[in-house]
Amino acid sequence: MATSNLIYKSFINVKNITRGFFSLNEGLNRTNVYTAKITKNINERSNIKKRAILSDSILYKRKVESVRRKKQEGIIELSKVGSIFSAPSRALSNVGESFTSRIMNYAGTIMAGWLVYNLPSISGMAQELVARVVKLTQILGGFLPNSGKVLSAFNDVLSAYAQNFLSFDFKDSQNRVEGAMKNLQDSFSGMGMSFEEALKLITTPLTEPLEGPGAPPIGTDYSQPSGLPTSNSPEMYRIAAALSTEGSGSQSTVDMMQVVVNRKATGKYGATYTDILAAGESVNRSQFQGVWKRPGGPKAFRKIQTLEDAAKWSGQSKDSLLKIIRDIQNPTLQANAAKFVGGALEFRASPPNNPNGRLPGTAWRGGPGDNQFLTDPSRGDPIRTGGPAPFNLPAPVKPPTSKAPPVSNLELIPQTGKGGLIQGGSGATGETTYATHFHIDLKNPNYSAEGLARIREVAFQAIKAMQARGSTVYLTNYSQISPASKNDSILRSQILRDQQLHAQRSSPGIDIQEHNPNTKPTFPSQPGSKVKFPFAVGSVYWRGGYGREAEIIGSGGVTVSHGAPGSAPSEIRPTQPPVQIQSKPKPPVSERISQPEEAPSYVVPFIYPQQNIESSPQPVFTQPQTFGIDSSLNSFIDKKILLDLAYT
Repeated sequence: MATSNLIYKSFINVKNITRGFFSLNEGLNRTNVYTAKITKNINERSNIKKRAILSDSILYKRKVESVRRKKQEGIIELSKVGSIFSAPSRALSNVGESFTSRIMNYAGTIMAGWLVYNLPSISGMAQELVARVVKLTQILGGFLPNSGKVLSAFNDVLSAYAQNFLSFDFKDSQNRVEGAMKNLQDSFSGMGMSFEEALKLITTPLTEPLEGPGAPPIGTDYSQPSGLPTSNSPEMYRIAAALSTEGSGSQSTVDMMQVVVNRKATGKYGATYTDILAAGESVNRSQFQGVWKRPGGPKAFRKIQTLEDAAKWSGQSKDSLLKIIRDIQNPTLQANAAKFVGGALEFRASPPNNPNGRLPGTAWRGGPGDNQFLTDPSRGDPIRTGGPAPFNLPAPVKPPTSKAPPVSNLELIPQTGKGGLIQGGSGATGETTYATHFHIDLKNPNYSAEGLARIREVAFQAIKAMQARGSTVYLTNYSQISPASKNDSILRSQILRDQQLHAQRSSPGIDIQEHNPNTKPTFPSQPGSKVKFPFAVGSVYWRGGYGREAEIIGSGGVTVSHGAPGSAPSEIRPTQPPVQIQSKPKPPVSERISQPEEAPSYVVPFIYPQQNIESSPQPVFTQPQTFGIDSSLNSFIDKKILLDLAYT
């Protein structure tokens, strides 16, 4: 029985153990299910993260590739002609940057383009500003000495009146007061000129040249369309034919062509190459003399239409002319010519063919047929301001077809008495800064069409007056070999040409050199007679690089410069009837006191009457004249003595 109970209990325990194993198995099964679910979730999340990382990586690579591609496209587009025009739009469309950055890039691109485009204007204005500052410093530096001169002259006036009073020289017979007043006037005039010059330096725009080279206005169009004619055009055949008469080799021929393109670039020598090469009046009055020396001259030259015509006119073979055409289109020869010739506008024959031989200051390659190019501005050589012109030239500006406006209000007075401006070469460095000559220009450089015509008219009248007194006259910019013509029409053309040539290097003034056989030279070492300008002038003053200068009376603001020592204002006195002096018995003292013959006057010894040339249409007399100062002083002294006598 006991055994049966033990077996029964053991069976129950085994059953419980079995049940426990089943429960453990169920628990393990559930654990496996949960573990599988967890693993599945982890795998799903891992896959999601992998896809996200892969997507980010792809996007990053695409972005890097896009940036790299844009950089490469930018490098390629920089080499394209039209890329500069699309740069601003590219700056705005650059999606890789913020909106503000794109706006700033756009503004920066526009500003950089504006600065680069106007760089010639900015550079020229900077040079002009520096030159004006230097000039203004010189003017301010001379202000104190000028002030001292004014005070000294004022003291001289007081001393002159005191000496006259003490010596009872009430008529100023020694001209003490007159001389002192003249010195005082000259001192005030010099200070006034300094103030005017300083004000002009400050108020004149920097684009107008006063002291420096000047500058083209902001926004000037610098585009240069091709100007060389085609190889088979009549114009090119004429160029080759003309150059065949001047140059002696490939480089020499292209050197000559550089002068031609320099002339065309100025727009002042002719509208076409044909006009430039055929310009002149005769063999000795033309730059390209070979054109005039060929049979038929410039008239036959202008009729050339084919290569055969060019060969027949020039006497050269067709192959020679075609070689010239190839030479002037050769970039290497063009570059050599630009470097050697520069901006030269004129040349002279080679030393073996020139009566004067080797000319100083010229560029010469050394060959017997190589011309001498005038490349020294310090000697007055005409030079193109912008240097050598490219062979692809801008279209020349045609001169206006209308005639110059008429010149009115010219009331020139012949120089007959004392004073006058003597022909010289004074300038910034002394009396012989320039060759002996007269320079005619405007006092106020407002070069309107009327102002330029006024300069030419005064020069014309002056040359005619010089020729009338037996002188030979040279327009030194136009020709230093042939004198000015006595034919009015030709002379006016020569004057216009001289003005144009002078304008290419500085102001549109006119240079005249007079040679009179009856007068010795101003300076023994230089040509040019010591003669006075044929018309009366006002106050003579020193004006920097212009030396001694004076305004021509009655010219309306035209001046003549570079005067020699001894130049002085013209003495012009109005015509007056002779004074009749009669001996009359003097009235009693009381009558002379109570009944004066003239109204009371005041002694004003410090005021020197003068007139303004610009505001008065009548001629201005700047020499000392008889004013009411001395008569007032005499009347005052006379009455004082009579009054003292009346009470004694």
